[in-house]
Amino acid sequence: RIVHTQTPTVTAALLANAAVSGIIGTNIFNDEPPDEAVYPCLTYEESLTPVGLADNEEYAYASEWNMEAYQRGSAWALADAVEVVMKSLGYVCGFKNSAGMVGVVHQVSMKFTMIKEV
Repeated sequence: RIVHTQTPTVTAALLANAAVSGIIGTNIFNDEPPDEAVYPCLTYEESLTPVGLADNEEYAYASEWNMEAYQRGSAWALADAVEVVMKSLGYVCGFKNSAGMVGVVHQVSMKFTMIKEV
C-alpha cells in the first residue's frame, strides 16, 4: 500500500495557527533552515514507519515529526504553540527539550508521533 505523507496537513495547520504564525510568519523549513534563515523559524522532518502487519500487508504506521524551534532569546513560546497545534491534530509529544543556545538563538527540539491506519 502507498502511505501518504502528512506534510501538507501539518504545515498548513501550523501556519494557520495565529500563535505559531505570529512568531515565525512563514519561516517553516523542511530539514534545516537555509544559511540565510531569518529567526525565528521552525524546521521539521517527517518519517513514516510501519508498526503493524497482517498477511504481509501494512495496516498501521507511525507518523513521526522531529521539529526544531529557533528564536532569539527564548524559543519556548514557539515550542509551546507548536505543541498545541500538533496535539490538536492527534499527535502525542514524545519530548520537548532545550537544545541550547547558538549565539543569541535558542533552539528547542521536539518529537511528535501519531499511529495511523493505512
